[in-house]
Amino acid sequence: MVLVLSLSNKLNKSTMKQKVTLLGQKNRVINYYEQTRYVAETKENLDKEIYAEKVNQNGSKHALSQVPQLVEALLVS
Repeated sequence: MVLVLSLSNKLNKSTMKQKVTLLGQKNRVINYYEQTRYVAETKENLDKEIYAEKVNQNGSKHALSQVPQLVEALLVS
């Protein structure tokens, strides 16, 4: 008898969980904690990419500023 009630209870929990999941999907309910964490992680990754691009851009600007000096040195030689 206890085993039957236990199985029935597990099935009810599983069914309820599925219903809640479907309700959330149907009504576009979000999990605030998960969404906030996702947005923060995405922003952090984007900030890292922006920083890396700025470093590359500064390196390129410096290399480009050296070109006239190199050309002049080659012409003088």
